[in-house]
Amino acid sequence: MTSAIPFDRHSAEPLWRQIERHLKQRIDHTEWKAGARLPSALALADEYNVNRHTVRRALAALEHRGVVRTQPGHGSFVCEPGYDYRLGRHGIVTPIRHATEQEETAQVLGACLREPPHRVAEVLGLLRGERAWLVESRSTREGHLVEYTEAWLPAPRFGDLDVIYLRTASITRTLAAFGVTTWSRQFTRVSACLPATPIARLLDQSPLRPVLQLESLTVDADGLPVQYGLTRFVGDRIQVVVTGE
Repeated sequence: MTSAIPFDRHSAEPLWRQIERHLKQRIDHTEWKAGARLPSALALADEYNVNRHTVRRALAALEHRGVVRTQPGHGSFVCEPGYDYRLGRHGIVTPIRHATEQEETAQVLGACLREPPHRVAEVLGLLRGERAWLVESRSTREGHLVEYTEAWLPAPRFGDLDVIYLRTASITRTLAAFGVTTWSRQFTRVSACLPATPIARLLDQSPLRPVLQLESLTVDADGLPVQYGLTRFVGDRIQVVVTGE
């Protein structure tokens, strides 16, 4: 057993609370960085010379405060910083950047023609056998992966979309190149779910860690479908702020 870290065992303050405070200090001093796994409750109990129940209570208190998160069977991890995204009146989701934060960085993963899943074909109004463009991208904020997005657009309407998108790296500018300058969201559906393994890998997270999923349909001024979007945010890094803007 390692040397016990000195605590006042005669204090009116519970021992678990003292350990909670000490663990928080260690996290604040970056002994464990954001996303890092903490030692097991058994290892910490040995280090602090207390029983595991005391350490678990301290970890539970830190989890309640949003300092750590616990994955059953995997341990406790230091929480990453949280970020705000605005969901406006038209269902458009945009990052809210605070003065101390770096701008969001987008990474284009590719654009290719695919036979769309039934759900995508249905909302885009595609006939049997018609294909759609799949545009994939993901974004980081301050070095942290925060979202992965699939955008599906009807191929019959947007012939050379891949060429334009890979040049502009912007769905908005790509749509404008095809004459679609006015558009709105017909619906935006927000839900929480566990990601499929390939999605979890793209977000560099465990499949047991929930994501916040935004499903949406964009239509043009005539109400014709333009884009079906499916965005998965790393659930415990994101807050969605609903506004009337």
